[in-house]
Amino acid sequence: MPRSSTRLKLRFSKGPVVLTALGFYQPSLRDFANDYRINTASSLNFSVSRHLALTAAYPYSYESIAVENRSSLNTNLTVGFAYSTGKQGVGTGNTRRVFSPKIFGGSGHPDRGCAGFFAKKAARGGAPPERAGQ
Repeated sequence: MPRSSTRLKLRFSKGPVVLTALGFYQPSLRDFANDYRINTASSLNFSVSRHLALTAAYPYSYESIAVENRSSLNTNLTVGFAYSTGKQGVGTGNTRRVFSPKIFGGSGHPDRGCAGFFAKKAARGGAPPERAGQ
């Protein structure tokens, strides 16, 4: 199905902090009111030194019409460090992510994302009672 695509890109920096966001709104050309996608990728970087930054990234994806047995919403949060080998420092194109584990995310699969994380932890007896089976 053909789609239109509108993009919005933002970047804000203040001292050692840089916030970036890229968002897409993609409606169907045949049914734009009921069939659309929204995708965003946001990141927050805090420079610890000239070559090292603490990073957090949050992609968000929503489809108004989801595939059967899949969630229409998919999110993910990663936190880690980025190391730059360039002369200009972190965020100049020579950046390498050295440690960036997946913290929490939601997906259409019951064994992945926050619900899967807490269900597996509850099965091992490690989740708080209010989170068990979530």
